[in-house]
Amino acid sequence: MLIPKKDMSRLWLEKALADVDVRLGQRVQKLNISNDYVRVDNEVFDACILATPAYAAARLLATIDGTNDSTSQQWIATMSHMAHRPIATVYLEPASPWQETQPLLMLHENRQQHDYGQWLFNHHAIPGSFARSLLSVVISDAEALSALPREQAITAVESQVRRQLASRAPLDKIVNAELIIEKRATFEASPFTTRATEITPWPSVFLAGDWLQNEYPGVLEGAVRSGLKSARLLLAQSAA
Repeated sequence: MLIPKKDMSRLWLEKALADVDVRLGQRVQKLNISNDYVRVDNEVFDACILATPAYAAARLLATIDGTNDSTSQQWIATMSHMAHRPIATVYLEPASPWQETQPLLMLHENRQQHDYGQWLFNHHAIPGSFARSLLSVVISDAEALSALPREQAITAVESQVRRQLASRAPLDKIVNAELIIEKRATFEASPFTTRATEITPWPSVFLAGDWLQNEYPGVLEGAVRSGLKSARLLLAQSAA
């Protein structure tokens, strides 16, 4: 198990995008497709890869002229209706660093008792961690937690941590806390979920994302494999 000391942006994203023309805060409004090019808003490209969530890809593909045929409409509708689940993270800052030596602990989830936490990261036990002495508790499928008022949700997670880890090093009082909920963090991986492939009805448009067909549920590994697959498909098409 490898736990990064840097945040994900510094670890991967900044390096990967160092030599790329990045347009932050620029939302694409429309795609136009022809046999020779893809027009993204007012700029022309040979092809494009939509590395977005399913609902965002569906919004963009619906702007393409000539998508009134039933096949395209049904294909876009399937993406638009993909269900999602929230993931929550509760950050707890103790008055003094927690002296527990383990950087990662598993909590016991019991929603009937309002024990929602699943994984606890103790950043003080990670030398040089970007989060210093924070504790971060991750809750996957956080639908039930999301229904609680913010303060009640934080209190429930702190209470769970103190009860379930009482046999470990003493935890000082919490002086700061934050709850972050990503409402559509991951698609709902159920038997009824239809996952598209990277190939679209438009030869010059490909998709990339963890929600596409691969061996994983909604995780980074699936997104990376999907992106690589789209890049290879695009290169093979260009070579042909």
